[in-house]
Amino acid sequence: MRPRSRVLLVLLLLGSFSLVTVDLAVEESPLNAVRAAVAEAVAPLQLGARVATRPIVNAARDVASLGEQRSELLKLREENAALRGQLRTDAERRAEGRAVDQLRSAGHTVPARVVGFGAQQSFAHTVTLDVGTRDGVRADQAVVAADGLVGRVVRAGTTSATVLLLGDATSTVGGRLETSRELGFLHGTGDVVGKARLTLQLVDHSARVKQGDRLVTWGSPNGSPYPAGIPIGRVVSVDPATAGVAPKASVDPYVDLTALDVVGVVVGER
Repeated sequence: MRPRSRVLLVLLLLGSFSLVTVDLAVEESPLNAVRAAVAEAVAPLQLGARVATRPIVNAARDVASLGEQRSELLKLREENAALRGQLRTDAERRAEGRAVDQLRSAGHTVPARVVGFGAQQSFAHTVTLDVGTRDGVRADQAVVAADGLVGRVVRAGTTSATVLLLGDATSTVGGRLETSRELGFLHGTGDVVGKARLTLQLVDHSARVKQGDRLVTWGSPNGSPYPAGIPIGRVVSVDPATAGVAPKASVDPYVDLTALDVVGVVVGER
């Protein structure tokens, strides 16, 4: 650096130091007027900057607030869905427990769960259970649900069993009108998917059947395959063309054959 430049730098530093000292020591600093002028000149610019940037700041704040609200809403929805799922699970468990208790209270009944649905061998409509011979299950045993008859076992393995459903076209069950005690045969129509229907034909040509009549099993020797008194279904219509012959009627089974879960295999007389 040149000597002249050094001298100028030293003078500037000394001058700055003197101004700072005076500004701090004197209550009425000579710099106050300068500060005021600068502040007055800059104030409109600062105000304009605040006004110009306020929408941006507010928008950013609103976006952040909306993001927080959205996150909170999503969290509440997830918690609500979890609670609904828990309530549904608890309700299903209670319903399943009641069904098992009802089946056990029937006596000589092995609770089972339906684990498969489909055709087996020459039958069109069957279900598979998770119990077998090791549980006392054999062929020609009745299968029931909480509401009534489901069908009968047609094959039993060690750990599983195949059940022919009541609505299968090859199924025939001896039934009795609950009020008049008239006997008849209930035949499956093969309509298991959807609302299953059974066809009732009474043995006595002079017997009468009407809509709303209820039917139960009349029973088999030694209770195989069907013990007496198991609810089957309700008459929904009577065929008027059967005058003079054994009356026929259409019957809705009590059990929904496409919504089976917990059932019971009757392994002995009830």
